[in-house]
Amino acid sequence: MWYEDIKEKPLKFMQEIYRFIGVDDSFVPDDLNKTFEFDYHKDEDIQKLQLTNEDRERWLEFYLPYTEELEEMTGKNLSHWKV
Repeated sequence: MWYEDIKEKPLKFMQEIYRFIGVDDSFVPDDLNKTFEFDYHKDEDIQKLQLTNEDRERWLEFYLPYTEELEEMTGKNLSHWKV
């Protein structure tokens, strides 16, 4: 599941899920295109969550092999995860 797929083609995404779990894929939820907004991050919380450049580099280096493996497995370009 990819966020971009849900956002750009929600019906196609849901139909794939329906087929995967073996239910009728012709069903279209009434609120399929309804957007939800969550207000669980306040400005002061965001300040606490920001990584230092050093921490960010460490995380990128740590996850790089996993990101590349996921790219190979899925055929998705995840270059935006590597910056």
